[in-house]
Amino acid sequence: MSIDHWNAKHYHQSSDMQYHIALDILADEHFNAEDTILDIGCGSGRVTADIATLVPQNQVTGVDLSENMITFAKQQYKAIKNLNFITGDILNLQLDSKLTKIFTFSMLQWVTDFHPAFSQVYLNLESQGRFVGGYFLKCPQIWDSLDELITTPSWKKYFENYDSGFYQHEKEYCQSALKQAGFQLKIVELNKDFIFKDKESIINHTKNWLPHLSRLPKNKVDYFLSELVNLIMNKSQVNDKGHIITNCGYVIFHASKL
Repeated sequence: MSIDHWNAKHYHQSSDMQYHIALDILADEHFNAEDTILDIGCGSGRVTADIATLVPQNQVTGVDLSENMITFAKQQYKAIKNLNFITGDILNLQLDSKLTKIFTFSMLQWVTDFHPAFSQVYLNLESQGRFVGGYFLKCPQIWDSLDELITTPSWKKYFENYDSGFYQHEKEYCQSALKQAGFQLKIVELNKDFIFKDKESIINHTKNWLPHLSRLPKNKVDYFLSELVNLIMNKSQVNDKGHIITNCGYVIFHASKL
């Protein structure tokens, strides 16, 4: 996956799903005035900015591989004095001091191997520090539709030997990787329904993260998305309001450094 296929402004405007999942997870976490916090895979900074308001006397840092995202976040939240954004990878990030909390939301599905990432997180936490977050599993309505579409005559030439970079990491794998890194943890897998009011809503949501779009000529993107969403709608339930219902798993973990 090309990291900077992301359109930061569009992602910021159409990522309510990811944002509200993160807020639900944060609601279960206790914050102290002395907390020092890192948000890995911060994206456009929306969640990171909310975290910064919870510890106004201490520094909160968001890190992301995408320069587009970090540039947007710095501009969008420049008024928040205890908030900092940096471009980087947790595997080689050089921090000045250890942290009390590290968060990551809706990012780990893009990580090939959890083990080195979790080991690095563990090293950067203080004793009793917290590592909290979650990630998506594949939504069958979306991914089955994608697999079908990219093998059709119109599109298959763009996707020969294609790896989307979205990995289906089951809960048990995450649990094992956290334990191996040294964490004590609680982990759950939720099956969540996501409701879209119309076809345009699905297009806007899908457009904000779908890596396949980076393989297409710009003048083909809208056609691809339209065909994709038609397939998604055919595989999805519709409620009595005409809203389209998709569902997928989301793995949530709360881990502590021993």
